[in-house]
Amino acid sequence: MISLVHLRTFLAVVHFRSFTRAAVDLALTQPAVSAHIAQLEQEFNTALFNRTGRKIVVTDAGRLLERAAKDIIARLEDVAGEIADLNNLKGGTISIGASRIVGVYMLPHILMRFRESYPEIEMQISIHSSHTIKLQIEDNQYDLAIVGEGNPIESDNIGVTVLGEDKLVIVAPVNHRLSKKTSVSIQDLQDETFILSSRFTASFQSLRAQTSKIGLNVKSSLTI
Repeated sequence: MISLVHLRTFLAVVHFRSFTRAAVDLALTQPAVSAHIAQLEQEFNTALFNRTGRKIVVTDAGRLLERAAKDIIARLEDVAGEIADLNNLKGGTISIGASRIVGVYMLPHILMRFRESYPEIEMQISIHSSHTIKLQIEDNQYDLAIVGEGNPIESDNIGVTVLGEDKLVIVAPVNHRLSKKTSVSIQDLQDETFILSSRFTASFQSLRAQTSKIGLNVKSSLTI
């Protein structure tokens, strides 16, 4: 089987036109260099060098292998550099999913700071409901996702970190009975009718979770 060691040995012999000098350059013994070349010639079933006394001439087959070996090694060196960039966050792509409120109001500020620190990273952003994002992150469609908690993610394959807390507030006309209050309890919401976000959003799920604990049924006249 051909290895990079064999190809590097071959290119060294081509460069120096000498097994001895190639061995010195590669810190190998001359028998090891000869063995590598013999293995390549056996693999391709052809001579790669013509040896006349001390003179070494590259054959036509050797010229073909020289071009291919240089291309292979150059490409692998490029890949090694790209992998190093990935490890050092100097390149690559990160895929991020976000729920609608997070994606519109919070994510732009986060991404701006990230871009300042890592300008070479390409970011792919998808914004959907929390319900959809949770399904997609469980299906490995994103590298990470930022959503409101709503119904907690329960999966052994997904790590969850709490980034902060949000507040739910009541918005009402100035002449509404609740507008005079400095704070509103869950009980105050009894028999009120609301304009609510979609039932798939984290804010709706959080509100429903809190009200269901005390048996309060939140009525909605409009869902947006």
